Amino acid sequence: MVASPAVVEPVAPKTATPEEMKAAMMVRYPSFAGIWGTPEELAALRTEFGNDLIDLIIDVSKRPKVYALETTAGQKAFDVKLQSTTYYNTVDATKRAFDLQSDVDKQKTLKDKGEEIAAAFGELNLSPDQIQEVALAAARGGYATSSIAVSHLAYQRAGKNTAGSATMLAGSDAANLKKIANSYGYHPANEDEVIQNILTGKPDAYGIVQTAESFKTAARNQAMALYPHLKGSFDAGSTVEDVFGSYRSLAARLLDKTEDSISLNDPMFSVALGTPQ
Repeated sequence: MVASPAVVEPVAPKTATPEEMKAAMMVRYPSFAGIWGTPEELAALRTEFGNDLIDLIIDVSKRPKVYALETTAGQKAFDVKLQSTTYYNTVDATKRAFDLQSDVDKQKTLKDKGEEIAAAFGELNLSPDQIQEVALAAARGGYATSSIAVSHLAYQRAGKNTAGSATMLAGSDAANLKKIANSYGYHPANEDEVIQNILTGKPDAYGIVQTAESFKTAARNQAMALYPHLKGSFDAGSTVEDVFGSYRSLAARLLDKTEDSISLNDPMFSVALGTPQ
């Protein structure tokens, strides 16, 4: 007769002690280690993450048997409580992922991002503190260094003083916008302000955030209004400067002048563009 196999009773998972749970929570959420630090560190965490999230972490560490995180059901129950906190519901996933990193990982992320920003926006002469401000915002927002959001952040920091504004207007991005303006003969009275607003993402007087593309469209629309008979050329991708260019070369030779001295802004030469029939 074959003996029946012995029945193995499942072993209930061991419930952690409060001290063990405290250690586990510090590993799971390293950003919250200050909960068990000084009163000042705890107060700073409450300000940053909200009382309900901090109180939840403390409660779990003090009452491990109630939460039973060693079980699947306990983990799910905890996640439900976590997802009901103010912090979880007001901060998006990218920011949460950064905030919940360990201090070591955060510092590495900020160092790497800061080096990228310093290299990409070197001409703005941002201070180390300004670079770190942009790096922190970019890291928490999950923005690539090449994104328009980071560009706006960098230019906003650069434009906080008169010297920074001058540096901004002397940079390559401003030069590209001025090139667009020149190519269409488009020079609004507040041109420098418009260019700064584009670079920093600041809304204009009507609450509109203009971009390089919308700036080009405005320049082209003005040219269309002034020279409607050149619509075919503009639709084909030519600028006012493109149309005027061949005349400039001819006029310079005939008048024995340099091409730089033949300006579209001079009425004596602008008539070369013709008028509507």
